[in-house]
Amino acid sequence: MFSRLTDRITDSFVQTHTIPQADREIYRCGVQQLLQYITSFAATLIIGILCGMLWQCAVFAAAYMLLRHCCGGFHAKTPFRCYLFSAVLIAAAMQLIRLLSGTRLGCGTAVVISAVCILLFAPVGSQNKPLDGTERTVFHRRACLVMAAESAAAFGLMLAGMDRLSACFAAALAVMCSMLLLGMAKNKCTNYHDITSAPRSEASEEDAE
Repeated sequence: MFSRLTDRITDSFVQTHTIPQADREIYRCGVQQLLQYITSFAATLIIGILCGMLWQCAVFAAAYMLLRHCCGGFHAKTPFRCYLFSAVLIAAAMQLIRLLSGTRLGCGTAVVISAVCILLFAPVGSQNKPLDGTERTVFHRRACLVMAAESAAAFGLMLAGMDRLSACFAAALAVMCSMLLLGMAKNKCTNYHDITSAPRSEASEEDAE
């Protein structure tokens, strides 16, 4: 469905001379990614409304997506499986937020364990999104910075007595930890390894950033 819709939108841009025919595939990828983001965002809001946790869902999604961009992890084989998995994941995260909201010890433990996991293993590449040596270095640094910021936010909010908000960040960290472990397990089962390459120059690393 998304493939056909993406083609129609892209072809309409070409026919109206909004974009040149030579750049069709580049814009097609952009349109497809935009549709995926819109669909994922809409699904997240719907699940949040159904669970009666709209603002918690929004905070979780924002914190999780920041981590996901840096950390990588498990990826489903097809877009449909990806959307289905994401829906189940968000619903499970809402239940985890409910659970962590009632126990500061559990919330703090989840943050610490997840932070250590991210520090040790992030980023995890996949066949869909392989990483070379320089990308691993860049994304590991970013992952550590985001993890540190969100961990500090979780503990700060906890100390301020905002347990439900703190639980949103704790859940995002915990879910990201799970995705890293699932990604590593999948890579091991499929015998997948990230790209290995000689170290690039300093200028090349800046370009990667």
